Amino acid sequence: MIFVSERDSLETLHIALRFNDNTEPKVRVFSMAEVFDTSTFGGVRMEDSGCIAGDYLIYVSTKEPAEQRRQPWTAIYRTNLKTGETDRLMPKGQADLSPAVSPSGKKIAVASFKGKDGNWNGEIEDRKTNIFGMGVDEPFKRKMVVRNGGWPTWGSDDIIFFHRKQPSTPPQWRSQLFTRDQISKMSTLKKTNIGGSKHIGYHRCKSKLKVPTSGDDVQRKFYELESLDRSVGLFRVSGVFPTFSIKTAPNLHSSTTSSRPFWNQNPAIDILYVCVGPSFSPDKELAISAIPVISKGEYGDGDGITRLTEGHWTDTHCQWSPNSDWIVFSSTHDKPIEAPTKDKELDRGYFEIYLVTANDPSVAVRVTGSGNDLAGHVNHPFFCPDEKSIVVTADLAAVSADPISLPLFLHSVNIFTVDIDPTDIKKNKDVKEFKRITHSRYERANNWQ
Repeated sequence: MIFVSERDSLETLHIALRFNDNTEPKVRVFSMAEVFDTSTFGGVRMEDSGCIAGDYLIYVSTKEPAEQRRQPWTAIYRTNLKTGETDRLMPKGQADLSPAVSPSGKKIAVASFKGKDGNWNGEIEDRKTNIFGMGVDEPFKRKMVVRNGGWPTWGSDDIIFFHRKQPSTPPQWRSQLFTRDQISKMSTLKKTNIGGSKHIGYHRCKSKLKVPTSGDDVQRKFYELESLDRSVGLFRVSGVFPTFSIKTAPNLHSSTTSSRPFWNQNPAIDILYVCVGPSFSPDKELAISAIPVISKGEYGDGDGITRLTEGHWTDTHCQWSPNSDWIVFSSTHDKPIEAPTKDKELDRGYFEIYLVTANDPSVAVRVTGSGNDLAGHVNHPFFCPDEKSIVVTADLAAVSADPISLPLFLHSVNIFTVDIDPTDIKKNKDVKEFKRITHSRYERANNWQ
């Protein structure tokens, strides 16, 4: 049996084998790197949708970077189970999701961004992928069989089931199932039944688990993950929006919403920075404020609070640099007026990373954004201790899975680092290069200590 597991700290393929001996049959689980070599199944990557096709394993991997920023790293590969020889089943610059192998093991159906202008265009819930069919032995002779469909599976060698978001359904995970009769080389389509069968198996996620109300409710608090950069330790903590603090924050009483508190990194400076306003609201203002001498007591509305940013946009996720008076934060400052606000009730973003000097807020530099038009999410910035890099969560690698296949979906973002010049703030304008740290289908938040 082939399945995805996080037992090695990455979302990768594993194989379960049953061994029959003279006593009781035993099942052992191996990573694919233990079966083959690490040149194919090694390093930090995400793998998904493993399928057996005769002597081959068909699967998705993010081991090779995309040629352009903000495009998916997901590609379909074929590994010979006897020899370990591996081939990429698609050209560079193209991205596929969710491969499925037909019962005969001779055909593959994939959800592909091919056929769309610009591949992934920032769609969050409704990806509008197209389904292509191809032969296992001739993968480059692919044909589009369904426009606007995702997460395909096979009813027989001539029938494909798939998911499609219907316009009439509310903004929740609801999908209609369709059938298509695949004639010969998948060139014509028509409605059909499932070979006389009256039963369909399908996927549904339903949980009665309660949201933890305290830290004691979280059974396991830390997970150590494999890091692409050996000099950086990578840990995952249960919960949301982790942060390190050099002090304990006092009680804050305000008629407005405050969030994302962070201390000045100089222990001698008693200042707490907070975001004031509604979180991630595309049509409401969110600003960054500084509260001085915070450790002395409680503060109410306007008590000694200095506003550092001002405008009709959103400024959030601020953090003070370890060695200077720079502050890094995420902002929609340059969001175009004509930009769409939401995709199926989810925020489309236009968040970029900025640097500003605390003593002169007029000195601000945009460090980086996601897409070339600044669309997308680049959030949760933090300085590394030597101030030579900023770690962010971003959709710089687009998406890695069909959202309908996930139990809970908000945004698909991973963790990246951006190198900066700590000596001159103006040299950090519109940095293009970045390094990917995590490979995951889920949303990530980050901190650096």
